[in-house]
Amino acid sequence: MMRYDLLILLFICLTLGKVADAHDLPAKRIITLAPNLAQLVLVAGAGNRLVGVSAWSELPQNHTARIIGDSEHIDAERILALKPDLILAWSGGTPTNTIKRLKKLGLDIVSIHTQKLEDIGPAIREIGKLAGTEVTANKAAEQFESHLNGLRKMQATRKPVTVFIDIWDDPLMTVNGANFMSEALEVCNGHNIYGNSRLSTPQVSLESLIDMDPDVIVTFSSQSKLVWLNRQLPEAARQGKIFVLNANDFTQATPSIIHGIETLCKDLDTARKATGR
Repeated sequence: MMRYDLLILLFICLTLGKVADAHDLPAKRIITLAPNLAQLVLVAGAGNRLVGVSAWSELPQNHTARIIGDSEHIDAERILALKPDLILAWSGGTPTNTIKRLKKLGLDIVSIHTQKLEDIGPAIREIGKLAGTEVTANKAAEQFESHLNGLRKMQATRKPVTVFIDIWDDPLMTVNGANFMSEALEVCNGHNIYGNSRLSTPQVSLESLIDMDPDVIVTFSSQSKLVWLNRQLPEAARQGKIFVLNANDFTQATPSIIHGIETLCKDLDTARKATGR
């Protein structure tokens, strides 16, 4: 009987060891719990390993990955049916309860940290290591970091421009300096007028915005631009210094933000020329 008990104990220890080390092996069936993570997996060269993604994830045409829920709610049964060997959660974005729920189901979860621009390269490398696509991932990370550093150097001598980042019209909402969008703005020598706010997405009044008097307003839809043009306030709106950025290129911490930054830098240069800066 004692020998039988020892065999069972040995089996349990070996099994737990395999579960704990599962993500040390190349993952073949990956599920992502946020749209930005799906993009990072694609960039890391592991798109063919994606079997499940969250809603609003952008994938190549004819990709077969299934939708497993959104940022707030997941379909655990569908996730289990997809038999993932790795689930990627967004550190600081995926709800803690969602992660706990999936761990209770015995699923292997790794949290990927992408809160700042400097996190993007390491995130790509980490995913490449998990998926066994290090060569592609390392190259992609190096290209992104090199491109970003080049933009920083090129824009360093530009005259500072104050900017209001409009993420919501009614009520008016923006982001503070801790947000990567504000950091991306700094690359172009633009300064977020609400960068010092204690709230991550502060709600602001039109009166406050008029007092802050930004040089430029940045928004993410043509409809929002029309709202500002109709308001004719603050002065930036009256002068038509309202620029529309592609949300997909600017609101997610992925390499595509480089395109958004390049566009923003050109827009701010346009504003500088208009004011003789």
